[in-house]
Amino acid sequence: MRFSFHKPTLATHEEAAALLFGGTTALHFLQKTNIVNTPHLEVLVYGATGSVGTAAVEISKYYKARVTAVCSREGEALARKLGSDEIVIYTERDIAMLPKKYDVVFDAVGKTTKKQCKSLLKEKGQYLTVGGLEMAKETHQQLELLRSLFKDGTLHANIDKVYPLDQIIEAHQYVDTGRKKGNVIIKL
Repeated sequence: MRFSFHKPTLATHEEAAALLFGGTTALHFLQKTNIVNTPHLEVLVYGATGSVGTAAVEISKYYKARVTAVCSREGEALARKLGSDEIVIYTERDIAMLPKKYDVVFDAVGKTTKKQCKSLLKEKGQYLTVGGLEMAKETHQQLELLRSLFKDGTLHANIDKVYPLDQIIEAHQYVDTGRKKGNVIIKL
């Protein structure tokens, strides 16, 4: 089904684009955990400073979750700015060895497996990953929520860089370095 939707009034076109991919993907997976009706979940977001991860952290906080962000040392400041309660630097600690157990482990970059994260899950904990075959589908309700969260300052369009269309190769090369924080936008 196709539908049109107005961008948030105060958002630039770049911000509106950034909100969509990360926001709808994060919402799709987080809503599967019943986060909407279960406040105070313990959520670990692996890849917390990427486009999906930044949205996952802020959306989880909106639903009153306690969030542990897994990121690089370079992403630590952004993870704090997003409201993460705890931060784990993945190059300094093996996440499988963390002593804490989580209700939700969300791999927002597709770099872990359920087997690797099993020790992190509470008895009825859920493992989610963008690395599988499941695709997020946008709904009107999701877009309305994202617009509302952006409008009230709960959700931000975290943009690392904006490239013109004629630099799309450079944009892809930058993304492939694995060092981007938030979103990379191609401006038409």
